[in-house]
Amino acid sequence: MTVYKQYSRAKPYLPKDPKKHHLGHQSFTPSYEKDAPTMSLLMCWHYGRKWLEESKEFHEKIARKERGFIQPDIQGWLQKRMTAAMRRANNLDPIQKKPRWG
Repeated sequence: MTVYKQYSRAKPYLPKDPKKHHLGHQSFTPSYEKDAPTMSLLMCWHYGRKWLEESKEFHEKIARKERGFIQPDIQGWLQKRMTAAMRRANNLDPIQKKPRWG
């Protein structure tokens, strides 16, 4: 008689420390959360405008940090597209082969 395993429902993986799970994540906290909320500022949408401005600045700052400029390697690009004979004729071959006999 064959014994079959019973089906068990999949369980979600929850990390023990959520801060370690998302290492590159930086959370955005607006400046107005440190103060007590005022009803008049809530009604006139002041907090919403402030949140939009600060959020935009925060994400632009992160994007500027992460964005790096890669210098183009035009000479390398050209050499890859030349034939070996053309590279040797222009002395562009990076590997200088030694003569076999001597």
